[in-house]
Amino acid sequence: GLTVRQLAGQRIIVGWAGPRVPSWLLARVRRGEAGGVIAFSRNIRSRRALAAQMRRLQRARRPLAAPLLTMIDQEGGLVARLPGAPSGSPARMGRRGVAFVRRQGRLTAANLRGAGMSVNLAPVVDLGRPGSYQARTGRAFARRPAAVAALGTAFARGLQEGGAAATLKHFPGLGAVGDDEDALIQTVRLSAATLRRADAAPFAAGIRAGARLVMTSTARYPALD
Repeated sequence: GLTVRQLAGQRIIVGWAGPRVPSWLLARVRRGEAGGVIAFSRNIRSRRALAAQMRRLQRARRPLAAPLLTMIDQEGGLVARLPGAPSGSPARMGRRGVAFVRRQGRLTAANLRGAGMSVNLAPVVDLGRPGSYQARTGRAFARRPAAVAALGTAFARGLQEGGAAATLKHFPGLGAVGDDEDALIQTVRLSAATLRRADAAPFAAGIRAGARLVMTSTARYPALD
């Protein structure tokens, strides 16, 4: 019984400009024309204020049974929108081992839930190949597929044990790019066999462990298409 606009809207995550949810976004949510919202630093005056804005959206009457997704990037280190958990970058956490990373996932979930967020756009499960952007910035847990799989899965499990959905990113892997894909289009010149054997392995592990979402990369992959 959904309209075309509602069907399309459920596949769109919406951002906004300032610390207060604008009337147009609230109206769109009420019409059932948004699958969720994403908060960036520009939207956060304080944890308490963000939580109040998320409650405002969640209480809006919607013609859908599905919950409105409230998303934020809270990887730790370079990419952290909220103060608090996790305690460091993925690389720093990874050096402490799987048990530590899982605890950080649970603490991060509590941090997000306290701000009204239901989805963490983390963990990064790209390989930290030497010289890559992910390795230089500490966004990768480790270099080798097995280590990234174990650590990324631990963080995802911790998040979901704490009540926040985990997102594995950036599929099929950004462990071989030199710059930030958000700033400059990147090309991953790995073979399809390498992508499937090495780069996709942490994603497969995370999916088997129950991670709820996967974020795709925006890089080019000539070996795949």
